[in-house]
Amino acid sequence: MVYKESYYNTIEVRLFLAKQFPYAAQCFGMEHTSETVKVTAIEKWFKRYFPAETAFSLFRQMEATITGYMEVDNG
Repeated sequence: MVYKESYYNTIEVRLFLAKQFPYAAQCFGMEHTSETVKVTAIEKWFKRYFPAETAFSLFRQMEATITGYMEVDNG
C-alpha cells in the first residue's frame, strides 16, 4: 500500500498569513525553514499559534487558497 503525504510550499503559507497576520507569517517562517512542510505540521502550528475558534477556520481557508501542493509516495 502506498501512503501519500501532502506538503505545502512554505513561502505560499507565509504569503497567505501575511495578508492578515504579518507577525504570524514571520513566526511561521522562523519555525519552518525548509521549502515544503507537511500539511499535518502546518495544521498543528495553526492550532498552537491561533485561538481555537480561529485556528480551524483559518487553516481551512489557507488550504482552499493555496492551490499548489505536492504528494510524495512513502511506500
